[in-house]
Amino acid sequence: MSQKKIIIPSLIILALFLMAGAYMYIYNKPDEAQGRILGATIIIPDKDGFEAKITNIKGENLKGDIKDSKTGKKSGGEVIAYVDKMMNLSDDGSSFILPFELNYGEQEKYLYLGTFYFEFDNTSIINKADSPKTLKHPYSYLLGKNIALEKIDSFIHGPYSYTINLEYFNNEGVKNELALRFYYETEKFEVAKKCEDIGSIVKRERGDGKSYDVCVFDDSHECTLEAYENGNCPVKGYDVSITDNPIEKWGIAQGFLFKNGKFIFRANYEPCTIDDFYFGRCEMN
Repeated sequence: MSQKKIIIPSLIILALFLMAGAYMYIYNKPDEAQGRILGATIIIPDKDGFEAKITNIKGENLKGDIKDSKTGKKSGGEVIAYVDKMMNLSDDGSSFILPFELNYGEQEKYLYLGTFYFEFDNTSIINKADSPKTLKHPYSYLLGKNIALEKIDSFIHGPYSYTINLEYFNNEGVKNELALRFYYETEKFEVAKKCEDIGSIVKRERGDGKSYDVCVFDDSHECTLEAYENGNCPVKGYDVSITDNPIEKWGIAQGFLFKNGKFIFRANYEPCTIDDFYFGRCEMN
């Protein structure tokens, strides 16, 4: 193959990557997030009756004074919303993950990671470009005191949970990593655990001879390791004791829906059976 033939496909691939990168940047760029959040009210976690209306732009981010929601008096602190590090949970940007800081002074800054969604009033729901009045904040996780968030990445969104990885500097300037998992069932963040921390890993063999790992919980519930790491595993795993059939046990642990003694597959998996997947005649995607 000539050098020219090698260069042309490489340039095409590079261009596609650049286009994808540009799209991601435009979709999540801070000034668009500012437009959505500016004017919204954030309820302060762990402080009953306190809130902050996001009214000021601070570089790429936003801030607002903390006030008593009843009297409207300032409490002497502010909220900083780090929109440059937010991550969307919905295609239209109406729900998202947002790190924010409660700043009460030089030595008292508390960094939270929160999930948010907009509650539109009767007028703003017609035009969602308008800033809504209320920014609902159902769940938050205190990352720590006097720390600086470096970045959020590796977002894994599954049917039972989503997992994110964070990097931050502690108050001594040491860089740390943290993986958080949010379970829809419990509606809270928790430090993401490895399978070894909740049970054990067992290696098994599928019908086509391929080996796979299973995460076995302490109560003998199971998930394949693939399902566990991809957010396709309930908090307590799957109960595989409902059948003695090893093929059905594998299917349940993999996350396929098993109801009334039958597996129910998505439309794009039809006409595959559980035997087809177990023996490698159909591929999972």
